[in-house]
Amino acid sequence: AGDKVEADARLVESHNLEIEEALLTGEAYPVPKSAAAIDRSSVPLGDRRNMAHLGTAVTKGRGKGIVVATGMETEMGQIAALMETVQREETPLQKRLAQLGAWLAASCLLICALIMVTGVWRGEPLYQMFLAGVSLAVAAIPEGLPAIVTVALAIGVQKMVRRQSIVRKLPAVETLGCATVICSDKTGTLTQNQMTVKEVYCEERWITVTGDGYEPRGQFLDREGAELPVKRMQGLVYLLKAAALCNNSSLARDGISLGGLFRGSLKSREIQWSITGDPTEGALLVLGAKANYWREVLEREEPRVREFPFDPERKRMTVITKREGELYAYTKGAPDVILDLCSGLLVGGRVLPLTQEKKEELLKHNEAMAQKALRVIALAYKPLGAGAEAALAEEAVERDLIFLGLVGMIDPPRPAAIKAVQMCRSAGIKPVMITGDHQATAEAIAREMGFPLQGKGVLTGAELDRLSDEELASLAEEVTVYARVSPKHKLRIVRALKQRGHVVAMTGDGVNDAPAVKEADIGIAMGKSGTEVTKEASAMILMDDNFASIVAAVE
Repeated sequence: AGDKVEADARLVESHNLEIEEALLTGEAYPVPKSAAAIDRSSVPLGDRRNMAHLGTAVTKGRGKGIVVATGMETEMGQIAALMETVQREETPLQKRLAQLGAWLAASCLLICALIMVTGVWRGEPLYQMFLAGVSLAVAAIPEGLPAIVTVALAIGVQKMVRRQSIVRKLPAVETLGCATVICSDKTGTLTQNQMTVKEVYCEERWITVTGDGYEPRGQFLDREGAELPVKRMQGLVYLLKAAALCNNSSLARDGISLGGLFRGSLKSREIQWSITGDPTEGALLVLGAKANYWREVLEREEPRVREFPFDPERKRMTVITKREGELYAYTKGAPDVILDLCSGLLVGGRVLPLTQEKKEELLKHNEAMAQKALRVIALAYKPLGAGAEAALAEEAVERDLIFLGLVGMIDPPRPAAIKAVQMCRSAGIKPVMITGDHQATAEAIAREMGFPLQGKGVLTGAELDRLSDEELASLAEEVTVYARVSPKHKLRIVRALKQRGHVVAMTGDGVNDAPAVKEADIGIAMGKSGTEVTKEASAMILMDDNFASIVAAVE
């Protein structure tokens, strides 16, 4: 863990290996890796679970692989090659100024020639009329136009800085105002890039969790919107404790990780919360903290004595804690796996038998949450009694568990970005979402943000591969969401929109976005999360990584 991958490699060994591939795919969370073969011949970049790619980072576990590509043959090298194919074009302002210059020059020459001919026809000396014509031409041509345009654009740059936008190339000021399509990456631009728990199914009822991002502030509401008495719901209390204790991440305030008792008041709006560790675990940690169940405080009362770590094959993680001489096991993992290990269900403070009918009902609830593009985690616990924790076997601990509930999380949209999408549509600008994420997730976020999904609506990378450039250009007018796309796909999308006569703005942060950002009429890079490659390819940088700032800059 912690190493950078130095080449493209086919994995032959994988031990709890997870790799962050956000630079290549844009996915917000680390990808579990496996050495197992993939039977399909054409696999999208984000689904190549048995490959490790140059430039990505190992976040967990270890592995061994056979190098299959280096240098320009790697996925990263192919992106660099795509960058070389992009030709810099003139901006709309430069084209119009060139047309204006040509028109002025032609008009001046015509008028001067006419004056000269008229003067000679009236009997004036040829030499004198020639000098008069040249003088008029010099006076008529607006030599100060470039300076005036530059000053006007510089004033625009100053105004855009106040809108959180740094202009790297002066003509971009005018180009952004002419944009008819704004293509945006999903993760971190339209969304917050902070996994957040939105729904919980516990004690046979649905619970809505409010709050956004990693700030430990929110409420637990029933379906009618009434706040629930969390402390009096034993099943929910156990679920929140399991979420906090079966966890290896930590919550940090202003970049400093502190114990729960020393985090200070939560009333200040200036506090910036962040997560150290896995985003999914971070979301569970924040869920517990919203009800004042802090991991550090709980572990002082109930210290961890043993852990069975998460593994892609096991699809679960278990910790064993000790409280007042008694041992307790807390488990989290994939719902289908956890349900198979459970024999009881905690409801209203009582443990009820978990029948097959009840398991099927819970699996339907899991499917309903998954259809909303929520990432679902199941939680369970088991009292182990007194004894030597070292003697406990994994199989014995993770058997006959008591099911606590389901937790659904998602990387939520930025509230300001939802409003900005509506403003774009009302102003006649077409917003387009381009993401490496799965189609279901992209569709759910698009619906929540108000993207129009009529007609074709959504196009995946696999479908895009089957289209010619002409077919893609004809479909580009009606597609507003592109899912599971690669860097090459993004470049083709931008070119197709330009072929239809659109002035295209393209946002991006990772290396995978750089070719499309460079190809667009105005490339926009993220100031906080953006890579140096993307920033160099861009014409403008957003200091706050917010889609709403693009719309503000257009205004």
